[in-house]
Amino acid sequence: MTLVLAIEVAYAVILILGVAFFVFLIPRSHAAILGPLARELGREVEVSFLRFMAYVEFEHEGMDCLVGIKPAGRYAPPRLALEIAHRLDFSLLIYSRGLKPLATFDPGYFAFKTGDSSFDDNYLCKSRGGARAKEFMTEPGRAVLLDQFMRFGFASIKVEDGVVMALKPFHGLGSSRDGLNAYFRAHFFFRRPQGEITEDVNSARIKTYLDQMRRVFIAG
Repeated sequence: MTLVLAIEVAYAVILILGVAFFVFLIPRSHAAILGPLARELGREVEVSFLRFMAYVEFEHEGMDCLVGIKPAGRYAPPRLALEIAHRLDFSLLIYSRGLKPLATFDPGYFAFKTGDSSFDDNYLCKSRGGARAKEFMTEPGRAVLLDQFMRFGFASIKVEDGVVMALKPFHGLGSSRDGLNAYFRAHFFFRRPQGEITEDVNSARIKTYLDQMRRVFIAG
């Protein structure tokens, strides 16, 4: 019984340490990546363990905005998250077919087509029902503006509860195959990231993305 108890305790300790790594170390490492951006914007990096994300909040062109990093999942690498606060009277999901995660589960959402074959071939649209989302997507010029935004490398957009959120994969921080392992090897010592990551996480690039989001969902 003593050996069994020791094994159970060891397993519990390993599990707790694993959870602690996910909940505390990964968001804090991502906070280090966002640090230069926060300083450019004159803001502070916040770490939310409930949202499991490091992020920076700021105002741009009258919009309340958020930029953060979502950790890797089983089927996706870490992702740059952009949010703008803007209430629309519908829910909407848009996936780039070329960057769509291997598995998505969107309960209550139903796929629809815009009628623009060039757009529908490249993107999957879903809504919780009703015609308003489809009306929005079929307004003249909307698909063109959205395509221009997604071509920055974004994989998905979600419109819900007064927030428009866009996600862009950071393949340099991990991969869909080894996710955490790649991340751990690259960031255990909190080395400064290079390449596409630092190019994306700067105020000029972020503001370019936000301006295009505003054209699609607010001014378009």
